[in-house]
Amino acid sequence: MTFGEAVEAVKNGARAQREGWNGKDQYVELASEISYVNARGEIVNADHEAIGNQALAFVGTSGVQLGWLASQADMLACDWKLIEAVEDEVDLRCLEAGDRFTWKGYDWICLDPAYVKSDVSGVFALMDGLYKEEVPFNTSEHVKETGRPLNNYAYSTLRHECDSLAEELGTENLFLHEVDLTSDDGMDDYGTVYGRVFPLSCEEYRRYRKLIPLYDDWWWTCTPYSCYPSYASGARIVCTDGSLYYYNATNGNGLVPACIICKDLS
Repeated sequence: MTFGEAVEAVKNGARAQREGWNGKDQYVELASEISYVNARGEIVNADHEAIGNQALAFVGTSGVQLGWLASQADMLACDWKLIEAVEDEVDLRCLEAGDRFTWKGYDWICLDPAYVKSDVSGVFALMDGLYKEEVPFNTSEHVKETGRPLNNYAYSTLRHECDSLAEELGTENLFLHEVDLTSDDGMDDYGTVYGRVFPLSCEEYRRYRKLIPLYDDWWWTCTPYSCYPSYASGARIVCTDGSLYYYNATNGNGLVPACIICKDLS
């Protein structure tokens, strides 16, 4: 759908969003009966000769932006689509392994409905699809800043992507998970790191593989190929056929994040 088609639909009461937007719960809709309080404490009903008392509202992860202006990319894009009103989300306490559900505007797969580790119990979930495409595991520039190997997830730019998503989902809703950075050849030089959103390790992928569908792009695990300096540029990926492979950490692949969601959200 083009931008023009999306605007016409929004004018008729629909909600529209782009496929290319990172947050799936972001959308544009038409706002009306707009008023505001000015500096003198007066209530002013907005009215304009051309558009009357209405404006486009952008509903995003940070709140509502009234009088939204589309960017050049938004106006020229053809990936607009209409969305239904957000329905009540699933009761996390009723999930079973393999169930698909929507939470915080994203689609998820329940890998373990009663994941318990270190006295923490929650829903171990994997996003059902790529959160981002063509993202590097790490960058050479970042390695220069940290002085750490390219394939060490603890100091990677991929971890920053996961931490940003954790903020969007609400850190209070997610349990900390100990991410095992043992390499594919069994070296534990990188130790572990804690995160609320994280890529699966190869061990976790193998454990839950029967529940994980095939995707149309390769995607990162957090597992390094090896900790030996001569192999420190490679990390393990999941291929489109479900097999595991070695890939250079500076190349772009998909990010399919996982998390452990508290089941007793208020």
